[in-house]
Amino acid sequence: MNSDLRPSPDDPEILVHPLVRICGPAFQEPMVCTGGAALTGDGRTIVAYAGLRGSPHGLDPGEGSLSVRYSNTPVLSRNDWTEGREIVRHQDCNAVGPSILRDRDGVLWVFYLGFVRSEWKDGEPTDRTISNVWSIRSFDDGATWVDRKCIFEGYCGATRGAIQVSSGEIVVPISYVVKNPGRYLSACLVTRDRGQSWELNGSVDIGQCGDHAGAVEPSVVELRDGRLWLQIRTNLGVFMDSFSSDLGRTWSSPVRSAIGSPSAPGILHRLSSGRICMAWNNTMDRVDEVEAVEGAEFSGSSLAHNLRDVLSIAFSDDDGASWTGPVEIAKSIQLSYPRLLETLPGVILCGCQRVEPDWNHLRQVNILLNESDFAV
Repeated sequence: MNSDLRPSPDDPEILVHPLVRICGPAFQEPMVCTGGAALTGDGRTIVAYAGLRGSPHGLDPGEGSLSVRYSNTPVLSRNDWTEGREIVRHQDCNAVGPSILRDRDGVLWVFYLGFVRSEWKDGEPTDRTISNVWSIRSFDDGATWVDRKCIFEGYCGATRGAIQVSSGEIVVPISYVVKNPGRYLSACLVTRDRGQSWELNGSVDIGQCGDHAGAVEPSVVELRDGRLWLQIRTNLGVFMDSFSSDLGRTWSSPVRSAIGSPSAPGILHRLSSGRICMAWNNTMDRVDEVEAVEGAEFSGSSLAHNLRDVLSIAFSDDDGASWTGPVEIAKSIQLSYPRLLETLPGVILCGCQRVEPDWNHLRQVNILLNESDFAV
């Protein structure tokens, strides 16, 4: 563990590396489901998030909504942000877990879950288990939002970002629940016609059984050779990796990564330098503490609460073949579900959520760091 971590002057509940700082925006809502961030056309940072009064598992439909906030300057200070402005609310579900992308035409896309409930019985999801994937977009940097659309029906885990690949298609990694046995598969939703239609073809299946089992909450990045790399959360104590040469129509057999992780998702992000940055809850130096589930044993939510207290980053110059040594950048009760955005060349915004043990108090934490301080 990193003995250099110290309480942040901006947020004493969080220990941080001396070369990073906590930045804004600061939130007042009792529970803020972590969201993604993107850049507007004039260089400001826009953050999308879900403001709730408690866990969506205990809310009535229509209580949860999505909002956005903008930085007033590129510096991303703690308090110099606009107030939140609601952009999505449904009456029959709760809008949670947004990811946001600005494509090369300047269109802002938000992908999010329309959460209804998660209900399992005898190791299987019931037909009442619903968390669809939705999209909405803006052609004016978020002033107005249009074209709200359900792009996948079923029960999906958290969205983990979205990318636009070199050939122009937009790719959204998802994980969704199937039955017999109940588990998650990972895949990508792809649009080739600017959102008029979405396709989901091949999927990655690692087996197992349980409401937190299987191939869960993947992150995706495009490699230099054009392949997609899917880094998948598992309860095996490591990520699983799978690759596609045809934009997700087919996937390679999943293989165990050498990167240790608890049952928690990571994030991959291509930087302007060409490097890939990864943020995750590293467990490679905590092997004896990792609780893993093998075989057909049911895997529930209790496993997902372990070893999420430290957030680490690493960098790769060779598309993931090798990595810099992981560096711990922050520690608290739980810092999970990281997101990455390069706000300026070499300046990285790492967002995550700080979670209290009861899961009824979440808040978004944003950490700013320089690539040059860590990519060595």
